[in-house]
Amino acid sequence: MTPKQFKTIRTKLGLTQKALAEALGYKTTSVSSWEQGRRPIGPRVEKAVTTMMRTSFRMDAVLHLTRSCSVGEQDE
Repeated sequence: MTPKQFKTIRTKLGLTQKALAEALGYKTTSVSSWEQGRRPIGPRVEKAVTTMMRTSFRMDAVLHLTRSCSVGEQDE
């Protein structure tokens, strides 16, 4: 995962550097260093962030389906 990809995922999750750092159990300076390419993104962090993104994507899909079903029910 590149620093740019890492930052893109964080912003798509709607998290600040501080919020992501807290969620991962790291300091905000670590997140900043990863995003700027000053420190490598370790496999544990990469896996955690990827899991967060997948979970977020699935939740978005479920919410979309739920809204679609609710709209259909109102029309009947």
